Amino acid sequence: FPASRFTGFDYHVDSIKAAQRNAEKAQVADRVSFQVTGAQDFEGEDFDLICVFNALHEWGDAVGAASRIREALAPDGLWMFTEPLADPYPQESVRGRTFFSVSTCVCTPSALSQDGHESLGAQAGEAELRRVAHAAGFTRFRRAAETPMFMVLEAS
Repeated sequence: FPASRFTGFDYHVDSIKAAQRNAEKAQVADRVSFQVTGAQDFEGEDFDLICVFNALHEWGDAVGAASRIREALAPDGLWMFTEPLADPYPQESVRGRTFFSVSTCVCTPSALSQDGHESLGAQAGEAELRRVAHAAGFTRFRRAAETPMFMVLEAS
């Protein structure tokens, strides 16, 4: 997509440095850039598409981040994000037990260590994710696809 421009955001400096090196190595640095920033304060506006991969549940202020995403989208823009596919009875599946274990030890403490007032954890589920999107001002929300491990959701 040589006519497109892409911007990556992350608060982890070393990840951004590695991404910049990879863009230069792939000779796409003229249209791919990266910024060290958090989910609530990234720069830019009129994005056609904002993608978030397996991260919303690890942010301390999911509604605040989703609100910033909505503000940054173009009027007809789309937010696509992936989140773990929650099991209604996690104790009955390896996937459920694994996600809840990781959530307890990694995701929830990550969210709680940040500014904000809520922690979704890795097993928020579609209803809670819909609530976050609607609280952020999105009026349209749907599960666009799923894999055996993740939901692909979109909001606009």
